Amino acid sequence: MYLTVQPYGDDVRNSAADALARSTPLLPVHIVDVVDYAADVASGEGGFEGAGFNYKPLTAADGPPRWLQVFELESHGLGRYGVRSLFGTYWRSQHWNRTVSQSPHCLGDERWRFTEN
Repeated sequence: MYLTVQPYGDDVRNSAADALARSTPLLPVHIVDVVDYAADVASGEGGFEGAGFNYKPLTAADGPPRWLQVFELESHGLGRYGVRSLFGTYWRSQHWNRTVSQSPHCLGDERWRFTEN
């Protein structure tokens, strides 16, 4: 099983709309619907943590891994790592409800320690 991100944010949404407009016969009204389905929005300034977060949990999917399941580890010292998606977002531990969501930066809740069982 692989954790899968859902792309989100204005840059991803705009890039998706642009790609669909250039490469498909879809009408503009339908492109909006496809983008709304495929890419979520980021939290706004009014969110309790500010702008740029996405609180929908990552989902688990069978492999082999695809581009929504590819991540890069960034060392942040003391055996802790940031897990960055291809979209530049980081895995975030929502420890209060036991889910993994996404964050625009790598601070405390976005640093992970991996151990062997």
